[in-house]
Amino acid sequence: MKKKFRSTGRIILTFIGALLLLAAMFSSSKPQIGKAAPGDLSSAVSKYPKLSGTSLQSCDLCHTASIPSLNPYGSAYKSKGRSLAAFAAIENLDSDGDGATNLQEINALTFPGNSASVPVLPTATKTSVPAPTNTPVPVSTNTPVPASTNTPAPVPTNVPASTNTPVPPTAVPPSATSAPNSAFVTTSLSAANIAIGNFSIVTVTLNNVPAAGITSAEFACTFNGSVVEVSNITVTALFGADPVTAINGPQNGSFIVAIAGSNGSRASASGPVFTFSARGLQSGQSAIDCQARISTGNLALASVPSTPTSLSIATTQGAFAGQVLAGKPVTVMLYGANNTVTSSVIANGDGTFNLASQAGNYTAVAVAPGYLKAQGPVTINSGATTTFQPITLIAGDIDGNDVIDQFDALTIGINYNGSAPSSADLNNDGTINVLDLEVLALHYHQSGSQAWK
Repeated sequence: MKKKFRSTGRIILTFIGALLLLAAMFSSSKPQIGKAAPGDLSSAVSKYPKLSGTSLQSCDLCHTASIPSLNPYGSAYKSKGRSLAAFAAIENLDSDGDGATNLQEINALTFPGNSASVPVLPTATKTSVPAPTNTPVPVSTNTPVPASTNTPAPVPTNVPASTNTPVPPTAVPPSATSAPNSAFVTTSLSAANIAIGNFSIVTVTLNNVPAAGITSAEFACTFNGSVVEVSNITVTALFGADPVTAINGPQNGSFIVAIAGSNGSRASASGPVFTFSARGLQSGQSAIDCQARISTGNLALASVPSTPTSLSIATTQGAFAGQVLAGKPVTVMLYGANNTVTSSVIANGDGTFNLASQAGNYTAVAVAPGYLKAQGPVTINSGATTTFQPITLIAGDIDGNDVIDQFDALTIGINYNGSAPSSADLNNDGTINVLDLEVLALHYHQSGSQAWK
């Protein structure tokens, strides 16, 4: 009896232990409310490495306390597409309205989406130079002090300078949003208008580089991905012979190029920074803009003005039209390079046709079973229709060797009163007989292709 009781007790204890283990596993597997979405948060830390391990590496960066509700910073980030380029696009905004830009808040490790979290900013970035005080200003020994209710007497010449003396520019911390020495970026094209399938080479250039040089630069480029395809991004030697580069994209109409001079190298003169190829996908127009931020070695990025460009893509199609008369269905073909057919169409019952084709130079050929063909050179222009004069094909070339002769008549004799081959039924009445021979006889001994234009 005791053994049975002990066995039952062990079973109960084992069951309770399993329940406790499951409860612990369930508890540890619950989502942690304080953690942000891995993709967006990883992008934030990748863009701003100083966030790693701080309170900003959390959901609170973009969300309110009522997750998934977004704070103003999160809403701005979402509206720009939730990408590295989106962070760059909203850096100069003041999302929470507390007087500091989003970038200033991130650099100070305060929350850009919470107006109660305000960074302590340098005086020069928040206010103007302090207003004049009543402290006397230096004057000559014989000159009365300008009117002031608190200054009773002239000031000796050895009195220290007034507190109204402006702060020297070198004493003001550089702004994270001002461009040193007015550097700027231009984007240019090898061709502003291209056809579908063709390329234009895009060159991004840094201009007015400061004398101290630029140690690194970041370019966030945008384009119309439905009209243009970007490829072959190539960095120049502006930052030295062996620059360190990082490229993100291109995808969804944007990409980022980051460049830093290695081993102390820097950009010390103006010039192209990188190039890329833009291929036309369909007719339309695409703005191409590369917004840049640069560093002069103080580990602070400064935005610089950018001049975008625009690429136009035009269709390369035109058309070929005319009328070819015959007693049989007529096929019109365009032969391109290497004597290959590039496009063809069967003419309407009245012989008219309209054949769409890429612009270019071709040989036009019109054929019908049992008839000598017609052909001639044709040039098709983009967006235009080239029209040939009406022409009537000559019947009798049954064997298709470009000659109407006794061999064609022999074919009629072999298949007399039959219906095949259809090329021998020259009058198209369904029976091969003397009437077809009569049609052949009208053009006996004619040969070659008819000139068509």
